[in-house]
Amino acid sequence: MTTLNWKNLLSEKALTQRSTAEGQTQRDEYDGRTAFDSDFDRIIFSYPFRRLQDKAQLFPLESNDFVRTRLTHSLEVAALAKSLGISIAKRISIEKNDFYSWSEEYEKHLPKILECAGLVHDLGNPPFGHFGEATIGETLISVFTKLKETENFTNIDLTDQQKADLINFEGNSQSFRILTHLQCIKDEYGYHLTSALLASIVKYPVNSITGNNKNSDDIRFHKFGYFFSENDVIEEVFSNTGLIHTDDGTYIRHPLTFLMEAADDMAYCAGDIEDGFKKHLFTIRDIIDFLNKHDSNTMIKQLKKEIEIISNNTTYYSEEKRIQDIRIKLHQKLFHSIIKAFMDNYDKIMNGTFNKELIVVSEAKELRECLKNITEKYLFSNKDVITKEIMGKKIISELVTLYADGLFKIRKTNEKNYIKFDKRTIELISSDYLLVLKKRVKCSDNFDDIEVTGDNIYYILLLIADQISGMTDTYCLSLYRNLNAI
Repeated sequence: MTTLNWKNLLSEKALTQRSTAEGQTQRDEYDGRTAFDSDFDRIIFSYPFRRLQDKAQLFPLESNDFVRTRLTHSLEVAALAKSLGISIAKRISIEKNDFYSWSEEYEKHLPKILECAGLVHDLGNPPFGHFGEATIGETLISVFTKLKETENFTNIDLTDQQKADLINFEGNSQSFRILTHLQCIKDEYGYHLTSALLASIVKYPVNSITGNNKNSDDIRFHKFGYFFSENDVIEEVFSNTGLIHTDDGTYIRHPLTFLMEAADDMAYCAGDIEDGFKKHLFTIRDIIDFLNKHDSNTMIKQLKKEIEIISNNTTYYSEEKRIQDIRIKLHQKLFHSIIKAFMDNYDKIMNGTFNKELIVVSEAKELRECLKNITEKYLFSNKDVITKEIMGKKIISELVTLYADGLFKIRKTNEKNYIKFDKRTIELISSDYLLVLKKRVKCSDNFDDIEVTGDNIYYILLLIADQISGMTDTYCLSLYRNLNAI
């Protein structure tokens, strides 16, 4: 049986040695930050994080500035995750301080790591949300299939993992790729974040072949957490944090991952209710009617009474204030249940044998399902949401194809054929992404001599995914219109 310990789990090791602008590894004498404080600063000042302000949480291209974007959602997840970390760390210090190499100094580290994890958990989400995610995967594999039908690529193939990466393009894996490669602070190794933070955001510590099993009893296998391109990085991160299973060599979830995931659940379950109400998609009475269907549940029964009091209270000066108080009530119920579930399962989590979402084994399981039913009925079936999702599918599909047309040109020589990039297409791609590609694909500065191999084709397709998924909703729409002379 694997036994985790907090000293390894809170590893400050980065993928490469952090340095200052002068190339020195030591901190300034006046810099009192911890390594995790530095993680926070690197995230906040980065442009992938800023781009979240124009990526949809639920309503793409929304003109109403009240509803949440990916940025405001991520800030809320960070706040909730930090609060969970404060409470959990205090409970561990009081109840479990002689287990798993716990030290009271870790009380300040857990909240900060969780706050950072909340900020970056959706960093890899493409324009138009999960609909955009699926469209990128569908179009990339379609591009590859058509390439193989041409004479220059007939005998070239991808590995099974490379194919699965593209078919099932995953925002979680893209977040890890951005953090470890694509945001080039000083080189191609990304943000240079601590191993503790990187491990804590990997909800699915498996590759695209082992993962994507929605029917598995083990939450680790429901999706996948890293691409083929990050195989070596994930091994280093999980080795640094002691998360390699001693029995079968698989990777174990970081204990803080369960809390980050729970904070995300809390944020979107309650946030979607508040946003849907603000857009007049349902009423407080509709919420109460849904709660009535679960009246045998003690928590839901109590919550319904509290919401009815809010609904009937004539002292409220606005409906926005009512729904805000309802959202606070929801957070309170979920928050306390998650803390209890974590502490009740603490030993299993630290032994690597706990394999469920915290909220699923908590007293709030039925409440979460009730809230999801409300959003599925009133929000996901909303005509405006569906219309923009269909529009997003068309836009992303055409942009992926356009980039592919420009990047898979062939330059013929007497000896062999090479892939070459159209110069105009290169101008439409981030210089950071091109730098990362050069480290994987041997080529000249003008990208006209790339050998026709399966690996090289994979990395070029991944470059397209990097470029499209990095776009904001508005930029994606604007680029599409410009390129189509609309």
